[in-house]
Amino acid sequence: MITVITPSTLGTRNIHIMIEFLLIILFDMPKDFIHHDKLFDLLAFVGALIEEVSTLVRDLEEKLRNKESTDETNRATLKLLENIELLKEDLKHVYLKVLDSSQCCFPMSDGPLFMHLLQRHLDDLLDSNAYSIALIKEQIGLVKEDLESIRSFFVNIEQEWYKDLWARVLNVAYEAKDVIDSIIVRDNGLLHLIFSLPITIKKIKLIKEDISNFHEKIPENRGLTVLNSPKKPVDSKSLTTDKIIVDFEEETNLILRKLTSGPADLDVISITGMPGSGKTTLAFKVYNDKSVSSHFDLRAWCTVNQGYAEKKLLDKKFNQVSDSNSKLSENIDVADKLRKQLYGKRYLIVLYDAWDTTTWDELTRPFPGIEKGSRIILTT
Repeated sequence: MITVITPSTLGTRNIHIMIEFLLIILFDMPKDFIHHDKLFDLLAFVGALIEEVSTLVRDLEEKLRNKESTDETNRATLKLLENIELLKEDLKHVYLKVLDSSQCCFPMSDGPLFMHLLQRHLDDLLDSNAYSIALIKEQIGLVKEDLESIRSFFVNIEQEWYKDLWARVLNVAYEAKDVIDSIIVRDNGLLHLIFSLPITIKKIKLIKEDISNFHEKIPENRGLTVLNSPKKPVDSKSLTTDKIIVDFEEETNLILRKLTSGPADLDVISITGMPGSGKTTLAFKVYNDKSVSSHFDLRAWCTVNQGYAEKKLLDKKFNQVSDSNSKLSENIDVADKLRKQLYGKRYLIVLYDAWDTTTWDELTRPFPGIEKGSRIILTT
């Protein structure tokens, strides 16, 4: 669904946001949390805002009906939104106490599944046009973006290594869902809007900052993992399953030995690790090593981005192994041409940043598994 924002729809959306906020104040204010001597002044301010919003609504309707410019009304709407933000700040000073989210106890099991479902939930909220969501749509977008960034950090690492950090991530993710849902259904919505949501967003950003600086603290022997099998091997008989964690000083020699000796069958060497741990440097170094370039008849390096085009990537692989830059016709079976080009030769293919088993299946179909000592380097 594509939403076209025009001056009239922008003004209407802003008015909806103001109305939702005022409704939360009127119908979801926890009286036992309020300094009652300040309640009258607060409600008087709210009443004045309601009157201003009503005037804006009538003015906007009239101008839209008469097809007049709404620029002046939109400017007044933005000014009123600024007053709403001031009211939010004032509200912080009239509460006797605030909700203590730290008292909540969230389950730690099935964390990856919960994170996946939470992202889908936030996507659904962002796609919704419900007025109750419009009030915090910008904040929902911030939470989703930051949690996606945090979640990507844990894709290629052992969560046990960073279990304390993972526990913090899950806690704040559960907290974010609870706070957002509470505001939408108006369960202590005002308190969550004024206090809990900004605090939760701040916690998420702190975790994101910790992760961005985390690479400097990672022990060297946890940076890279060299395996003899990918997630889904071409021929499981030709691949071993032992996992070797090595120091940086040993990695190059270890992989060079695996490339230039070992089984005659097609073998796969998988290099996994966190962003910044040296996967690219290591793969590039061994790929260009003289002993490797002289050992293999053909070599190709292919970067696999998420959302890649299979045909385009096959074209690139074929051009590399055939030493050609020509653009292939759409009607040509590139996979078949690539298979024929590789057949009978000892080849080395680097698949950089392959990110799931479907990608692996699609990319390795053209590789013949003849006994020539060919190798695939897979980085994930």
